[in-house]
Amino acid sequence: MGAIVSFECGSCGYVTGELGLGPAPFPERYDPVLVSCPTCRSLKVVHAPDVGKGCACGAKLRVRRGTDRVSCPRCRKRMTSVMQGLWD
Repeated sequence: MGAIVSFECGSCGYVTGELGLGPAPFPERYDPVLVSCPTCRSLKVVHAPDVGKGCACGAKLRVRRGTDRVSCPRCRKRMTSVMQGLWD
């Protein structure tokens, strides 16, 4: 079971949509990884094997470890995570 979270930056106002994170019941089908794109300047979740494919814009994705100290992809200030729910 995983968590549905969003991230908010109190400094520049950037807010992600709802992102499904956490251990997946079938990681071979979906293993969520929090990543940032330096070109799009956004946070998103991708399937772990897809990290190496990069972003749709062509940039290399940067894996973010953990959710307690996530920096904003736009202004680099610390973001706050907001629990939105749980998923199975």
